[in-house]
Amino acid sequence: MKVYAYQDCPNGVYAEVNIVDANGTVVGWTNDTLSALREGDYGVLVFRVDDNAAGVKATEMKCR
Repeated sequence: MKVYAYQDCPNGVYAEVNIVDANGTVVGWTNDTLSALREGDYGVLVFRVDDNAAGVKATEMKCR
């Protein structure tokens, strides 16, 4: 997931997602963090999911 810092995130970025199957049923969750981002920076969060997952849905994102 590519993220953009609209403001300084001096203590990093945290994101959590639900893992969903082809029917849209939540089958798990995962998270990732980035170190500090400055206003205007881009970053990439990587979520580990197995091959059976159809996708993810963001549930929480924090600029710390």
